[in-house]
Amino acid sequence: MFSLMLMGAWMFYGCLKYWATHCVLHYEEQGLWGVVSVLVTCSPWLLSVFLLAFYHTCWSGLMLLLQLYQIAFLGLTTAERTSLTMHQRKQRQPVPLKQNPYNLGVMRNLASFFQLRCCGLFKPAIIDWTQQFPPAATSTGSDTPTWSDPSLPPHSQGQGSDSHSGSGPKAQSVYLFF
Repeated sequence: MFSLMLMGAWMFYGCLKYWATHCVLHYEEQGLWGVVSVLVTCSPWLLSVFLLAFYHTCWSGLMLLLQLYQIAFLGLTTAERTSLTMHQRKQRQPVPLKQNPYNLGVMRNLASFFQLRCCGLFKPAIIDWTQQFPPAATSTGSDTPTWSDPSLPPHSQGQGSDSHSGSGPKAQSVYLFF
């Protein structure tokens, strides 16, 4: 999001630089409508690019602010916030989002997310989530492992069961459960 905002600022600068050198703009004399009509007649393509860049910069800026708010003040990503909100609707006594187990406070949340150490002042919580919960591989008699979930019955864990009883090769299925 930040790089999209930088690109939008670069597009604004380029558009304004072009208009300053190639279009005659006198806001005091022409007014707002006169300036817009001059921009449309001077370079309609550049005006459309400017408007498109303005639109994308606005929504990406809002999304960046929303993400930074959620990370800094709530300690959550959008998916975690949505999941907690859905679980809170099912509970009798909902817990505020600021009292979640991932919230470490504003400074520690930012230090953990951006992995800042600041000469040893902060100690970010660096967790390798790919190794935290590795999926269990089971063998089906072939060289291709299937990923299983121990809470499911054995017939639904990728054993290659077909719905028909005819002869022929059975389909190997790979199930990923997160």
